[in-house]
Amino acid sequence: MIIHSLKAANLLKYVRLELNDIPEKGLIAVSGPNESGKTAVVETLCFALFGRTYARGPNELGKIIRWGEAEASVEMYFTARNGKRYGIARTLQQNGTQAAELTVSGEDRPECSGPNAVNQRILELCGFDFDQYLDALYLAQREISEPHSQSHTIKAIAGAGELETVLLQLHSDRDTEQAALCAIDAEIAELQRQIEALGDPQVETEQLQAQHVALEKDSLEHQKNIVDIDQQLEKVLASCEAVQQSGRAYTEAGVETSLTGWRELGVELADQVAALQGNCSAIAPDATSIDCNEPDLRRFADELNERLQAFEPVREHIQMHQEQLDVLLGKREPGDDDEIDELPIPKRKAELRTQLARGRSARFTVFLALLAFLGTAGAALSTWWSLVRDTDWQPFGIDIGAQLATFPWWRSEYAERLLPVAAVCAVLALVLFPLFRKLGTRTRGFRRQIRKMDEQMQAKAESRVLLEQLDSLPFPEAVQRLRRLGDAHINRALRKFVDDPGAGISTEAELRRHQGELRDLLERCASNTAKLRSLVAAQRGKLERRIEEAHEAAEKLTSIQQEVKRRSDQAQTLQAQIDAKSQGKAGHEQQSLILDEAIRLTDATCKRIYGRFNQLLSQYTAEVLPKLTEGRYGRMKIGDDFRVGVFSMEKNDFASLDELSSGAQRQVLLATRLAMSKALTEVSNQQHQFLILDEPFAFFDRERIRNTLKALSEMDKTLSQIWIISQEFEFRGQFKWRLECSRDSSELLVSGNADNH
Repeated sequence: MIIHSLKAANLLKYVRLELNDIPEKGLIAVSGPNESGKTAVVETLCFALFGRTYARGPNELGKIIRWGEAEASVEMYFTARNGKRYGIARTLQQNGTQAAELTVSGEDRPECSGPNAVNQRILELCGFDFDQYLDALYLAQREISEPHSQSHTIKAIAGAGELETVLLQLHSDRDTEQAALCAIDAEIAELQRQIEALGDPQVETEQLQAQHVALEKDSLEHQKNIVDIDQQLEKVLASCEAVQQSGRAYTEAGVETSLTGWRELGVELADQVAALQGNCSAIAPDATSIDCNEPDLRRFADELNERLQAFEPVREHIQMHQEQLDVLLGKREPGDDDEIDELPIPKRKAELRTQLARGRSARFTVFLALLAFLGTAGAALSTWWSLVRDTDWQPFGIDIGAQLATFPWWRSEYAERLLPVAAVCAVLALVLFPLFRKLGTRTRGFRRQIRKMDEQMQAKAESRVLLEQLDSLPFPEAVQRLRRLGDAHINRALRKFVDDPGAGISTEAELRRHQGELRDLLERCASNTAKLRSLVAAQRGKLERRIEEAHEAAEKLTSIQQEVKRRSDQAQTLQAQIDAKSQGKAGHEQQSLILDEAIRLTDATCKRIYGRFNQLLSQYTAEVLPKLTEGRYGRMKIGDDFRVGVFSMEKNDFASLDELSSGAQRQVLLATRLAMSKALTEVSNQQHQFLILDEPFAFFDRERIRNTLKALSEMDKTLSQIWIISQEFEFRGQFKWRLECSRDSSELLVSGNADNH
């Protein structure tokens, strides 16, 4: 892009500025003292191209209009990179309003008009924007900076501008995703806070359900207690009636009642009183003052049973007497503890029967002997009489002699011997007869003893039966029969019982006194049934009130449960929102990861592009720098961060800019700026390009200025039109065109091949 002419009116210092037929190649010098309008020339050129200047921002454009004027205008002709010549015209109002037109040279109608359209077309024609122009083609009146400060332009020159835009968009998108994640986290935190503010409905629900169950359990328990109380009341009333019946049975009994009857009455009364006490305690544990639970009634029953129990010593002696009777009756063998001197009756009776049998046997033997002796004596005498005295005599018609003759052992001489035999047998019979009588007397004695023992056994057996039936006999009769036993131990124990503890059942007067006492107790028990009913009614009322309170509490719990249910539903709704946002968050996290990966890949691509660009930039500066420094510095490296390092021949190493002198620093940075200009020109496809250097020789000595001007004139032919601004130039012959500015003039008019104006 080459500038051919520049005209302006009322812009900055100049009322009128006209630069015509500007050389397309060579160095153009703009010189003059301070405040002479040197910078105003190049600022006017900048305003013509971009509608703004380096020194003033977009909101301060009104200040570039000359003081006292309402409007400024500029017109410039240039050749664009497409080889066509264009004319651009801009006007500026005091309020900052602009007008702009872009016209192809030789055509009447503008190609485009309006600041925005013109600016966009200029960008297309030039290939660079305002910032790139400032960073690469316009070295303003300032310190030359390192390339890292022109990173935007460098990115565009390197061809990574679009990638950087994409990278910025990716960063923006990632920031948006991160912001969305933060917003979601904040929303989730807020929702979680709201859920926490709602408490833990589930725990509260469980607690309320537990309380509800407890209330229902208590209510059922109270209802059961009411049923139990009613049942217990029925039991108490039944027990009271049973006590009354048992008591009446006792009060109606007379002294003729048997010992078993008294014992049954006492046990029955005690059992019924105990049952009454238990039922009263069950229904009213604290009702100790009610007569149905009167200790005197229990005491009476206990004393009655104690009095009946006092008969046990008598019973023990009766038992001992029964045991003695059993021994005497032969029902058991006597023990070591039995104090019995006589043998059991059956045993003695058996001995007597044995003796009786022996006596009978002996008497029968004697009787037989007596008969034998008498028979022998009679037979011998009859035979003798028949054979010796009266042979004709035949007793019973029997011929004794003839009969004897039939025996072979009989001899006739034996007849004389028969009489002595008869005498001896008669004597022996006489001797045995007293013995026979004695044995008969003895036998009869044994029979009498046996009969007596039978009578004793009968009496003792009857006594044994009497003792067994003793409990069923009327007590006075039982006492009389016991006394008739004649047992001293029984009589002594019986007398002790009858005189004191047994007087109540053996003495009419004492019995009536005890019965009267029991009647009083029974009347007190019966008369206080109403108190018991009242107490039960009070307890029942308490339980019913507790049931009502439980129902009321259950209703309150139901209301609370509804509120907890509402909060639970609200918490579930909030949790559903959290889940939905968590799902959305997962999408943002996934998108953020994708963007991070895209940023990483894009950033890596940009770094590779910058690496290659740095190599190219370093190569170009290596061509320019020796020309600027007379070969003292030949190589230069530009790092990934665009920091500059220079190879020093003296140090034989790379040195940073801080190690160089101010003049050397500016030479190095000027070489870097020229390299950037060269690169921008190539990137924007410019055949020729103008370059503006405003006060580039600060801190330069005379030799450095001369070498720099020489190097600039011999540079790459692409940068063909170089504008150099300085207060003065010593080496005028190196400039193709020179503009002299004056403090006293508000006009600058130059045209053609001017040497000095």
